[in-house]
Amino acid sequence: MTNSFLVIGLGVFGSSMAKALYDGGAYVLAVDRKEGPVNAVRDASSKAVCCDAINSNAMQAIGAFTVNTAIVALRNHFDATILITHALHKRGIPHILVQVDNAQQAEVIQSYGNIEIIFPPRDMALRIAHRLIHPGSDECVTV
Repeated sequence: MTNSFLVIGLGVFGSSMAKALYDGGAYVLAVDRKEGPVNAVRDASSKAVCCDAINSNAMQAIGAFTVNTAIVALRNHFDATILITHALHKRGIPHILVQVDNAQQAEVIQSYGNIEIIFPPRDMALRIAHRLIHPGSDECVTV
């Protein structure tokens, strides 16, 4: 699938990401293990599924391994983040982004190789600082 995304974890960051990608015209498969967050993005995603993302068979059944990009957004659940990232990497997902809560977690995830780290507080601080130093600039800061 071209321009297809899997978003695992539908907290504030994950649900915002799913909605923004969907609004941008992308195919978005949104996954969380709780019904509430899944229901909240049902109309703002291509497909929203209540599923335990650690279960590779369940993920296979919903088509999770057919996307081009996977975003793992599981704050405060680093054990699950590692297992899910491993499964995505093993299944050959071309582009994986993983939300982390600290530098130690980032180091562990980076040991997998070509996986993009998302650390929202740091990333937003860098973008806002860039905007304040360069007012009117439309450039995005690469972190």
